[in-house]
Amino acid sequence: MHAAEPDCENESTTEVDEVRVIMIMGLLNSKEVWIANIDSLLHLWKQAGNKAKLKVLSVDNRGIGGSDAPLGRYSTQTLAQDILR
Repeated sequence: MHAAEPDCENESTTEVDEVRVIMIMGLLNSKEVWIANIDSLLHLWKQAGNKAKLKVLSVDNRGIGGSDAPLGRYSTQTLAQDILR
């Protein structure tokens, strides 16, 4: 994973009460792989003094980790719909 520090200020942005981040693992790994990244993200968020609440969601795609695998076929579009529910 790669992260970059923002290097600009945008005057047109508005303050928000909450920021949501969704972390979706790729092939053959479970959501637990994100734990170190989430810990780092939360630490950096607090260190930066952000006023907004940060909510992080990590999920297992169908058939990986703690999720069930459906009997039929499914697509990346179906996986995306799972996240939106």
